[in-house]
Amino acid sequence: MLLSGSGLSSLTARAALVGAKATVNAAPTIAQSVIINSNAAVTGKTALLSVLGSDDGGAANLKYTWSVTSAPSGGTVSFSSNGTNASRLSTATFSKAGTFSFTVKIVDAGGLSVSSVRSVVVSQVLTSTKYPAATMVYVTGTSLQPVVPAFLDQFGNSLTNPPALTWSTANLPSGAPAPIFTTSGGITAVTFGQAGSYMLQTKSTIGSTVSFVTQITVNQKLTSITVSPNVATVSAGSNQQFTAQALDQFKKLMTNLPTLAWSSSGGSVSSGGVFTAPSGLGSCTVTAKSGSIAGTATVTVQASQGWKNASLASLVQSLDADGSLSRQDMIQILRSVANSGPVDAGELADLKYILSQATTLNIAGYVQVLAGDIINGSPANAHFQGTDLGNLAVGSSSAQFNKLIDKWFLGTDHPVLCNTSLTYKTTAGSLFPRTPSHLDEYQGMLGDCYLISALGTLADSNPTAIQNMIINNGDGTYTVRFYTGSYGISGWPNGGICAGFTSGVGTADYITVDSMLATSSTGMLAYANYGASCTNSANSLWIPLIEKAYAQWNETGKEGRDGTNAFASIQGGWMATVDAQVLGYNAINYIMTTTSKQVAVSALTAHKAVTIGTLSWSAPTNLGLYANHAYAITAYNASTDTFTLYNPWGSNQPGQLTWAQLQATCSQLCVCDTSGTVPITGAPKVGSTGVSLRAAVAGISLSARFAATASQPAVGQSLSSDSSSARRQLFWSMACSENNSSQPSSHSGCTLDALNVSLVDEVLALGVR
Repeated sequence: MLLSGSGLSSLTARAALVGAKATVNAAPTIAQSVIINSNAAVTGKTALLSVLGSDDGGAANLKYTWSVTSAPSGGTVSFSSNGTNASRLSTATFSKAGTFSFTVKIVDAGGLSVSSVRSVVVSQVLTSTKYPAATMVYVTGTSLQPVVPAFLDQFGNSLTNPPALTWSTANLPSGAPAPIFTTSGGITAVTFGQAGSYMLQTKSTIGSTVSFVTQITVNQKLTSITVSPNVATVSAGSNQQFTAQALDQFKKLMTNLPTLAWSSSGGSVSSGGVFTAPSGLGSCTVTAKSGSIAGTATVTVQASQGWKNASLASLVQSLDADGSLSRQDMIQILRSVANSGPVDAGELADLKYILSQATTLNIAGYVQVLAGDIINGSPANAHFQGTDLGNLAVGSSSAQFNKLIDKWFLGTDHPVLCNTSLTYKTTAGSLFPRTPSHLDEYQGMLGDCYLISALGTLADSNPTAIQNMIINNGDGTYTVRFYTGSYGISGWPNGGICAGFTSGVGTADYITVDSMLATSSTGMLAYANYGASCTNSANSLWIPLIEKAYAQWNETGKEGRDGTNAFASIQGGWMATVDAQVLGYNAINYIMTTTSKQVAVSALTAHKAVTIGTLSWSAPTNLGLYANHAYAITAYNASTDTFTLYNPWGSNQPGQLTWAQLQATCSQLCVCDTSGTVPITGAPKVGSTGVSLRAAVAGISLSARFAATASQPAVGQSLSSDSSSARRQLFWSMACSENNSSQPSSHSGCTLDALNVSLVDEVLALGVR
């Protein structure tokens, strides 16, 4: 049977269809993962994004679409190409730094797709610095946060972690302390110590060099008013001049004194602060006020004192018109009585009354003390320039009274010189031509190395400790302050001997010296500042004047020596005693054989005054040191583990010495904290360090019992067997007291771990000249 053509064709087609396979479209895949910026850190504004897909329909059929799935707040991204086959390469442009997350979706011709996610961190890069407008900043407080340059990244945004800044002062007011800069959490605050105009400089060298200057004016702001005197006793119906000081936020005087309103709760007070006491007795308050700021003084009104001498009362009243009696006022008062003939009972009573009213009359503390030595008497009044004198009394002659005035206020009672070939000559120079230091030491023909070394180390530690103890009176005389008290040991803190005063603190006393110093026949200074010409205007006078005052002060009996007005009396002594007499509070002595090197290192690091005394030996020198001599320790070199010592002669300096060498040649180390010094004022007080020290040793049983007497030998004196025994007995009596033992007649039966027989003997062997 034959099939038709059409039927054959249909059969053939059907047969072909039956034998064929159907084609299925597959989703694309990732052939190459997303690469951002060629895997390098992104530090600019753009990054090249690349990815490659694979597909059964061919890579050319694929489309790439980029999107941002996460970005920092406010951050956006734009793409140079997107949604096409060519978008497998696309440049992303960022609007800010931060972490971005990208998704790329690859779609084939059949609509099937595959996606890939990749994150990138766009880092901030310091690109530019924006400086603040150059405007003046005004401050009325004590501190502020100064404006600083803005460090901008590649997007013009501030860096999250800007480079560190260093601050310095380009200019500051005269006498002002340097501002203090403190930084916390990246924010810097500057604290000022005085009003005035400042220029602060900001620098940074990280990323780019920055130098920016800020001009700041710190204006004074009235914060307190003090009325002086703040406590006064006034006779009924009498006047008292009050003065007011307006202080700014730095406790400094206001340059422009505000208008003050004076008032009083009793009596009356003028616009100039002159208070008139009421007739009734009791107390009242005088007030000076400006705005909401006020200062007050308390006044006690007492029964009127009847003056014995009308002319003296009138003179005192006229000199007190300015609200105080100065040194010159006191000299004038004393001279007026001295020159009126023999002193009568009324005049002496009036002079004593003036001293009793020192607070009311606003008499400076040192003037009170010096006047008291004249009016109330002193052991030093027994002699004047080698002849008998005597205390002021009823019937004292004008000549005697004037000599007392000359002695105490003009310093004309010079100490006896050690050599008859020496003579006194007026010496040129200035008190402090430069900052005082140990470099001013030139010990002369006097065995007082202990004094010279102590003064030099005190000056190194704190120059104001020296500057505070002496004042220039402006008339060729100088007033020097020493502290006095019961001398001895007040405790044994930290393995050391707290040496100076038995109570730990002293009482201020004063002596006046003139500018006449001991010289040779050629006019060269013979004692301190040895070898300098007395006519040299460049002379530094502070050490020779204090040395002279120390010898002169001995006559008062308050120095703990023999009570003579002679340079020979101050030969040989103890550095710790000088430290206490200068500062008013005790130093610490350490026995060398039981003291660690760290004691000296720590003291030098803390910038304390450190002196050391050598032992006695037969050879002239030992390791460059001289026997029985005091030295300053000025430095410690950690790299060589050695100490630098300074000879007060100003020459013959030893080399660098180890601690072991010092222990072998030295007996005693003296350490003194100088931070508590105060200037000579109307009412001198021991500084905070001395008070703290007294509190630290309070309750120690030694503190009030064992004072070194004037008869006991000092360092540098020849120690006979008797005096050595007495000195040793003193130490052992203290040791036994600490153990609640009875004082022994010998060393037996009395022990103290910190002080054994050999250590006592070492102390006794020390003699510094």
